[in-house]
Amino acid sequence: MLQRWLTALESELEPVGVAWLITHSLGCLLAANLANRPARWNSELHDVGYADHINIASGFGRWEQGYRLFSAFTKTVEDQQAMQARPQLRDVLCEAMS
Repeated sequence: MLQRWLTALESELEPVGVAWLITHSLGCLLAANLANRPARWNSELHDVGYADHINIASGFGRWEQGYRLFSAFTKTVEDQQAMQARPQLRDVLCEAMS
């Protein structure tokens, strides 16, 4: 069953390019298996340890580390998109030489 889920998730992620995967409960098992291949997905794994459920009821309150991680994720994606949007010197030279 897990292998089927993993295959399905990878096939959904493949065409997307950029995705944030935040999991809980059974999704953690799937994410942990996906995390065994971080190089394939150009990704990072952030392990928060034995935190159980990260929510107000568990005593976490406003989870500042989570907000910082999410901000770092979005900044990384925005930076990558900005770099891709800029014309590369090679592209500019080739266009000028045509």
